[in-house]
Amino acid sequence: MLPPETVGLDAALLAGENAGFLDDQYQAWIADPSSVDAQWAELFASLHADPATRDGAEPTSARLEFPGPDGRSVFGGSAGGVSVQEAYRQAAIVQLINAWRVRGHFTTEIDPLGRRNTGDHPELTVDWHKLTDADLDATVSTGNLVGIGPSATVREILAHLRAVYGDAIGVEYMNIDDSEQKRWIQERVESLPGMEVLDRVAEEHVLRKLSDAEAFEQMLHTKFPGTKRFSLEGGETLIPLLDLLLDESARHGVQEVVIGMAHRGRLNVLANILEKPARHIVEEFQDSRGPVQGSGDVKYHLGYSADVRTIHGFDVHLSLTANPSHLEAVNPVVEG
Repeated sequence: MLPPETVGLDAALLAGENAGFLDDQYQAWIADPSSVDAQWAELFASLHADPATRDGAEPTSARLEFPGPDGRSVFGGSAGGVSVQEAYRQAAIVQLINAWRVRGHFTTEIDPLGRRNTGDHPELTVDWHKLTDADLDATVSTGNLVGIGPSATVREILAHLRAVYGDAIGVEYMNIDDSEQKRWIQERVESLPGMEVLDRVAEEHVLRKLSDAEAFEQMLHTKFPGTKRFSLEGGETLIPLLDLLLDESARHGVQEVVIGMAHRGRLNVLANILEKPARHIVEEFQDSRGPVQGSGDVKYHLGYSADVRTIHGFDVHLSLTANPSHLEAVNPVVEG
């Protein structure tokens, strides 16, 4: 077979993502050689240049033989070529992987009570991509899919995609325009299955901090119904995330952290991250120190500082900077 450069073609055009287009062009050339561009026609003609077909005999089966930089077929087969069926299968796998990255969050099991109706989105099924049960045990290239190796069976790829995008965590990021950022997320998300993210002690600590965050909001709602309180409800995971971030920072030598934030969730952060006594926060709701000038939301502007000890025993000094209602004003103060 002629190398792509001998017919003036950019080798990048022969990447696996173009498998469907290449197949269409090849089939059109078989039906009518004049129906495709001259460069494609010359390349396809080279496929029939072996002794078995030089006499004008039709090949017994159509073969695609576009080599990659390493000399192997870009469709995941050997350098000897891959059948049209294998090429279509490989193209379908590329589309299936992309579909899970885009639509996988529709299948996540995020309701522990099982009340949310979930199921495979049509585009996440092998049927949608014209694959059959006979294809499930075929070995194909995994392309840029992370965490599974350069090749795997269709069944293994599907199981990996389901574990990454269809488990208890939904990830929606394919709308990001920056390719580098998008690839950064892919590499981390797709390598999570089988990886121990937190040990047992850390898991219990996260559960405790999450429960503390919920209990704090419930306490304020019960004691001060109808009072403006800029609740963190629905975003309580901020507390264990901040807690883990501070612990990891202290582990790497950070001794002081300065925080600037808006009103929402501020009281919860004060109570459960900076460990401000809850009774002081309650007193501010009760105005026990006398009326203050303004709308009564001064407590959301106040700052606080404290020395805290992280879950792994590191000491760190935390400061939550006071800020006015114009929330962006705190940014240059925190940044110094």
